[in-house]
Amino acid sequence: MTHGPVLLVVAPLATAVICSVTSMAAKRATRYVLLTGLLVHAGLLVLVAVDATRTAGLIYLVGGWAAPAGIVLVVDRFAALFLVLLAIGEVALTLYTIGKQTVDRSGFAVLLALLATALSGVIVAGDLFNMFVFIELASVASIGLIALKRRDTGAASGFVYLVYASISGALFLIAVVVLYSSTGVLTIAEIGAVVHTMPPEAIAICSVCFIVSFGVKVGLVPLHFWQAPAYHAAGSTAAAFLSGVAMKVYLYAMVRLLWSGLDAVARVPAIAVVLTVAGLVNIVFGHLVALGERDLKRLLAYSSVAHVGYILLGLGSSAGMVAALMHIVMHSLMKTGLFFSCRPIIAHSGSSRISRLAGTARAQPVAFAAFVVAALAIVGIPPTGGFASKWFVSIAAYADYGVLPVLVVAVGTVISLLYYVRVSIAALAEAPPLRRRVPSTGRAGATALVVIASIAAATLILGPAMTRLEPTLRRAADSVVDRARYIDLVRGPTR
Repeated sequence: MTHGPVLLVVAPLATAVICSVTSMAAKRATRYVLLTGLLVHAGLLVLVAVDATRTAGLIYLVGGWAAPAGIVLVVDRFAALFLVLLAIGEVALTLYTIGKQTVDRSGFAVLLALLATALSGVIVAGDLFNMFVFIELASVASIGLIALKRRDTGAASGFVYLVYASISGALFLIAVVVLYSSTGVLTIAEIGAVVHTMPPEAIAICSVCFIVSFGVKVGLVPLHFWQAPAYHAAGSTAAAFLSGVAMKVYLYAMVRLLWSGLDAVARVPAIAVVLTVAGLVNIVFGHLVALGERDLKRLLAYSSVAHVGYILLGLGSSAGMVAALMHIVMHSLMKTGLFFSCRPIIAHSGSSRISRLAGTARAQPVAFAAFVVAALAIVGIPPTGGFASKWFVSIAAYADYGVLPVLVVAVGTVISLLYYVRVSIAALAEAPPLRRRVPSTGRAGATALVVIASIAAATLILGPAMTRLEPTLRRAADSVVDRARYIDLVRGPTR
């Protein structure tokens, strides 16, 4: 697809514009515009990803201007993996929301389409300026989705995230200033080509700025305080997309800049130690706080904090990129499945408080069963995909840092098992006789349950099938670790 990379940004942006018009003139039509637009965009994401995987990669010169003077959109095998994750998230979200009144809520369709635009732009951006613009657009759309339900805490949670996002953006811009003053370019590939001329101190400053900047987005301790209130205030559908998809795109951007641009781990080895220590802190802190949490959605948020730690632990290991990508893929599925499956459970109980979930296992058996399966996977019980990804992360970390990271992973696994068992026991308890019952949601509910069950099944199947997925992930990892390959793709092998 010659114009594939730019269409990934233009298509959802057009959907957002059309939704903004139909929401004023024909509100019910907005639902079909959004769902159609997301499905078309998901198809484009897959087509571009397949095309990039079959070739050395795709580049698109906006206006025909080559780098570093022009804007370049880049899709290599590493980017292709995240395009597929985004496509899966959009398809699952589309099928899950068919018939839901959420789609008709003013602003939801526009914000969701804008978020899809921004996430696509972050993945294909070949320069720091456009990546920053798309990150900020994603922040604005995320704030809107967090505050959209107009709950008591929605506006406050959105404002808190706005403050954190501003800090993240400021740190990103500091790194950009240092890089531009040192290299004179903003294209990631061009920075990678001349990064050897930069002093190690400048590389370290930029690396730390990027790690902290994206650490705000993904919930790096102690920059995580916005996450639990935000996921609690947002609807379960929005929270699933923010945690299952958006967070992974921010991790993609961090890895792209640290490896393809700065070659940070090779030139400043302490960066690997920073990533590893940060990962261990996230694992311990996230699981311990989740263990004491009394709200289901906040518990899932702190679980995400912990699982960012597993990903960082893989990234901090010399041979852990494949393991980190495995856990990114699995966490995307597992956390999406958990948020989707807890929605009917919470709707039935009328509250996300764990103490009020009694009777929901019997009332929502499919959703509860899917929740249990996804929970087993995210805990890391064999033979689920979560066990496989944790196993690979542990092996990679053990090779570099010995037994301590393995012990932390094991302890985190036990703690997470305890709090998911607590949730399951609460849901299996007999409901009080006067507990309000929520009516069946009909066909829309059936469609949503099929999506929930499919995601749960995928977390089981991918465990034994991880050996088949590993070659694809290894090719994606090689494309980002091999900096010269990325530079040649953008610049051309003869330059």
